[in-house]
Amino acid sequence: MRTSTEELLLRLGARRIAVDPDWSEDLGELVRLGFAQVQQAKSGASTVQLTVQGKKCKEQLARQVRRRRSASLDDLHAAEDRIVLRISQLIDDKLAALEPRLHTRLSSHDNPALVAEDPAARVLAAIQEIDRAQRLDGIVPLHLVRAQLADIPALSLDRVLVDLERQYRIDLKIANDPKTVSQPDSGIRLPGRGLAYYAALR
Repeated sequence: MRTSTEELLLRLGARRIAVDPDWSEDLGELVRLGFAQVQQAKSGASTVQLTVQGKKCKEQLARQVRRRRSASLDDLHAAEDRIVLRISQLIDDKLAALEPRLHTRLSSHDNPALVAEDPAARVLAAIQEIDRAQRLDGIVPLHLVRAQLADIPALSLDRVLVDLERQYRIDLKIANDPKTVSQPDSGIRLPGRGLAYYAALR
């Protein structure tokens, strides 16, 4: 039977009802199968009711429909479970991929010297580490900074130090007498100020 025929079968009952012209094709099939009986009244209107065989078929069809609905609901729940499981797996994979980066970021926060990609951060970390290691009371000679950051060219390091001072992140301290410092060439000559020989974190 076609779906529309099944729907009509489920709609009909033991009591006679008026025939709808739109039922002609499906009703003709039900009559042909012996499931429905059409009777024409004296007024010319046609009525239809199910036969005994039609009632039995309707009951069987109704049970099948209920099973289909139950199966569809089970399939829906199973699909939801699969979706939830897949989302959980994607979240776990994403967190696993982020964990090393998060660990590196946290470690870099604890020890700025690990931020190798940022010269400014390396300079700040070097000043802090040298001061702590040698107990310099916050005033770090630039030749110690250059020694720790030997991979950064001298002119590049000069620019980084000057930029950090302009950003108010460090102070460049001027040597009182450039002739008395041990390594004057490691300083930065600042016009109008003199030889910047020390760096201090702000």
